[in-house]
Amino acid sequence: MDFALEELSGRLQNKNRDYWIHINMPMNEIDKYPAKQHAKTVAALLDVSQGLIYLPGQATHILEDSDQTRPFRQRRYFYYLSGVNEPDCALTYDIESEFLTLYLPPTDPETFIWNGKALTIDAAKATYDVDDVRRSGPISNSGSLIWRDISAWINNNQGQCTVYCLHKHQEPPQCEYADTSLLQSAMDKARVRKDAHEIGLIRKANNITAAAHRDVLRKLSKFRNETEIQAAFLDACVARDAKHQAYDIIAAAGSNNSILHYVDNDQTLLGKQLVLLDAGCEWNCYASDVTRTFPLSGSWPSFEAKAIYDLVDLMQSACIERLEPGVHYLELYYLAQRIAIRELLQLGILHQGTLEEIFQARTVLAFFPHGLGHHLGLEVHDVSGVSITSRNEDDKDKSNLAPCTVDSPSLEEGMVVTVEPGIYFNSYALNQIYLPSPVHSKYINQDVLKRYMAVGGVRIEDDILITHDGYENLTTAPKGDEMLRIIKGTDSEASNDDEAKREANDSPEVASSEQVNQNDNLDRAINLVIMLGIDLDLVSPVELDFPKLSNHIYQQLLDQTIKSETLTPDHDQDQTRQLLSILGIDCEVFSPANLDFYSLVDEVLRQISRQCIASSKSSPSNKIDNTNQQNERDREDMSEPLTSESACSKISTNRQQEDESMTIEKCDSQNEAAQNTNEVPIPNPSPSNTVKLDCLTSDCFNILKI
Repeated sequence: MDFALEELSGRLQNKNRDYWIHINMPMNEIDKYPAKQHAKTVAALLDVSQGLIYLPGQATHILEDSDQTRPFRQRRYFYYLSGVNEPDCALTYDIESEFLTLYLPPTDPETFIWNGKALTIDAAKATYDVDDVRRSGPISNSGSLIWRDISAWINNNQGQCTVYCLHKHQEPPQCEYADTSLLQSAMDKARVRKDAHEIGLIRKANNITAAAHRDVLRKLSKFRNETEIQAAFLDACVARDAKHQAYDIIAAAGSNNSILHYVDNDQTLLGKQLVLLDAGCEWNCYASDVTRTFPLSGSWPSFEAKAIYDLVDLMQSACIERLEPGVHYLELYYLAQRIAIRELLQLGILHQGTLEEIFQARTVLAFFPHGLGHHLGLEVHDVSGVSITSRNEDDKDKSNLAPCTVDSPSLEEGMVVTVEPGIYFNSYALNQIYLPSPVHSKYINQDVLKRYMAVGGVRIEDDILITHDGYENLTTAPKGDEMLRIIKGTDSEASNDDEAKREANDSPEVASSEQVNQNDNLDRAINLVIMLGIDLDLVSPVELDFPKLSNHIYQQLLDQTIKSETLTPDHDQDQTRQLLSILGIDCEVFSPANLDFYSLVDEVLRQISRQCIASSKSSPSNKIDNTNQQNERDREDMSEPLTSESACSKISTNRQQEDESMTIEKCDSQNEAAQNTNEVPIPNPSPSNTVKLDCLTSDCFNILKI
């Protein structure tokens, strides 16, 4: 202890200012949230020697037209001066006497059977860093004890002192000496630097968040929908006693990655390249804020996806390495923008301009539209005296390009900030704002850009503590190669963790997820076969490897193997859109207008044929009794390969009604079975949309008819 104080004294001896020191002792009975020290700090920033601070906590609210209460969330300013996370409380702090009083709501013994026993005065004194605890009626009642106490305080000071409040509507009733102009600014300045206790809470929130991110990565191969990612993250947090999220979870896949605050989290993962998970829990009201972007398998799905991930990783690491007290955060934001421009030029997405020309034109905002980060604490976007990226206290333009000045806010020891660069390919922003603009479009290479649209977006975010000589990264959620190893299941921690093995292999929840996933794939396979009009007696959807089929088509589209030589007619675009939807492929990434429906169908049929051939060769049970006469008829039917267009015209007229009847009859029988198993019924195919087995290639047809 003496050595630490001596070191601190040496660091501060040349500083011409006052400092306060808060020492956390290891004994539990005095390891309380430092409410009184926070109150003293706020009073010092108010720069007054007398006065009374009054803060109400969050009250209990009943939902409109209901008897249920609104979910409780404590007012953060109240928590900062109390450490109390209970509803219907209030506090006062006498600046001159440094006396902090906590007011608890009244108790009603009749409610104990419903809500449990209320917090007692003795328990509150033992738990919280306050000088006195009193019970008062609701603040809505002008006769409550707290108002009588405040009135008595004013009278004792002969009306010469001020009551400091946050907002006008929180002023004490009939109080002529209230001030609402100073307190919030002082508290914002106090909250921006965290003490050791606060840092410990943020660190705890980050540790739980990191564990939840790991859980998601381990189970990722089981998921089929964004919703499951959100559920897995929530489950992991609540299981570790973190019941509240610092903000709405963002679990985005594919083009949804490009929506900065996407929270629907309800789209399929099928056919998507990357997932962006922006999620962080709270611990005792303190937030974490962590973002990771990862592929759905343990490997990068394309050169483009890895290139953008590496770019964002470079932006983040370069900025983090420069963090220390005295650094202007705005300069780091500009650094991130310049790195983005340089690398996008090398990838060919930007062209026909120098780095400085594109920087001054602000074209980089088309791909990096947000800031570099923000303060973190009691709020995920925590308060501060001045914006972290402002030029000075009066600067309101957060999008300026002016260089930093001596008045620009700089980083200080005890601040916790996020560093979260990102690169996005948002089709709406590009098509509606940047590409139509002559200022920006000349710098954007649209031919190269098309290859990157499927990436959606990449963001990487960590929570960083500014220390006296640099920084500490509080975020331990995996990224980079470690992240990929966890997805693959080859990380040493997962292989040695018996609990992780049980979750991956034996958990009933995982088994249920797998079953739902299989049912969803079967439904899609059935819809695909019916849309293409393939006879259900000849190609069983149950035997199709639908995920493999979908991923194959997705890759073909990505490689531009399937494309249209001419504009697709309007009547074919609806069919193309329907087919892409069944395959789980995002129509915003691959526009139906740019695809040829028949080329797409041909590739789907070709892949189905290959699966049928492989299945026939590997399965000894694929023996069908046939005669020489039948074989001869087969050879005549399949004397030359057929495409989707020619197949539609070569359906035998004298067998059409019979085949349609068989198909519809089969669908009806399957629907009857589906009613007993709660499965999705199979729609009867339209006779005009029925393409029989002629749709398949000749090789597949011969195999099926052997």
